[in-house]
Amino acid sequence: MFSWLVYNTLCALPLALVALLLRRWLSPGLEHALWLCVLVRLVLPPLPGLDGTSAAPAASSLVVATEPGVGDVVVARLTRAFGPQWSVHGARIALVAFLLILVFVLWREVQRAWRVERCVRSSRGAPRELARYVAGVARALGVRAPRVRVSGLAGGPFLWSLRRPVLVLPDGGRPAPTVLAHEFAHLSRRDHWTAWLELVVAGFHFWNPLFWLARRRLRLCAELSCDRWVVERFPGERRAFAAALVDAAERASEAPFVPRAVQAIGADARDFEERLQEILHREVRKTPRALLAVGLGLSLLTLPPWALPSLAQFRRALPEIPRGIDGGVWAEELAEADARLDADPEALAALVQRGIALAGLGRRDEALRVFEEQERLGFQPAKAAYNQACLHALEGRPERAVECLERAGFLGLDVQLYAEQDPDLAELREHPVFVERIGER
Repeated sequence: MFSWLVYNTLCALPLALVALLLRRWLSPGLEHALWLCVLVRLVLPPLPGLDGTSAAPAASSLVVATEPGVGDVVVARLTRAFGPQWSVHGARIALVAFLLILVFVLWREVQRAWRVERCVRSSRGAPRELARYVAGVARALGVRAPRVRVSGLAGGPFLWSLRRPVLVLPDGGRPAPTVLAHEFAHLSRRDHWTAWLELVVAGFHFWNPLFWLARRRLRLCAELSCDRWVVERFPGERRAFAAALVDAAERASEAPFVPRAVQAIGADARDFEERLQEILHREVRKTPRALLAVGLGLSLLTLPPWALPSLAQFRRALPEIPRGIDGGVWAEELAEADARLDADPEALAALVQRGIALAGLGRRDEALRVFEEQERLGFQPAKAAYNQACLHALEGRPERAVECLERAGFLGLDVQLYAEQDPDLAELREHPVFVERIGER
């Protein structure tokens, strides 16, 4: 699952960069749509037929006889300290920690939703005059008015839609038509549906900075889009609308209960200032259709296999966990193999283990004789020939190495698939003999 989350993040990142770089030229609605695509891309499951799951798995080296790296030595010491299953246990601990944090995040969101629901339940029906006023504003704007409730706890007007949409107004008189129009714009845009999508994405990507950036920009763009919707319908009420927002922010700061919808009014001073600037000074302009087409095209490009690798390809490209091998581990492997062979000289799997351990210890001539014996006995002869080729290559005998590779291929091993990725054959792959006899097949 972790590779899927990281893969989706990398796929969504180009779209997020485009939204950030072009936001000066994008309308709030189009930028909102791009950030919405980012959220969807973060939790998009692998698409059947496009995720490349049918591709053949990458081949790994049969035996790597090169010197162990720093990562190998570190992991080997961890293995000796915590046992051979330390990486499995570590992965399980990480998964348990992830699930515990996920439960906490979901519990916190449910608690917030329940507080809003309690506020709505404790509210009372709007007076008839107020309900008629709200219905008249909605009718003038050509939208359907939701149910209206009044609460003394609410720090400002907000929409809630756990079941049916309901508009909760604070005590203290009738809100300005522009404020109501702003809430109706949220309802018309179905922003309450987006809020539930945010909750789903937060469950998987609470650790992801891209999610938090996308959520912040998504909410700001939603507010800017609704502000623009209001300005289009009340072009002469810009200053009154801005003053109403400032008044709502001040009242929200003193209210005992401020739901997230009201917090969006002034949660971030820079975002609130941007909203006021847009309301007071920016001219309403339409987004060119070309930009709409570009946004749609970029969204489609985040789907494999058109511009990005598939999930299966991404997983194959991930670096493997270090082998956890050093001289001490190889010596233990050799001692174990010798003990098994002393107990049962016909234990051919122990013979292979002995050859790999000797190769890891740098005793390549002895390892070579072991793999020759393995091939002579007919136990996995193709692998035995391939391992001989690796040792000849490391010892600087390219012709002998190519001969062994040809023999391994004749015995049924897909030599090209292995040889293309084996670090033991890195220099051999450039040798003319290899290119002529193996590389061009």
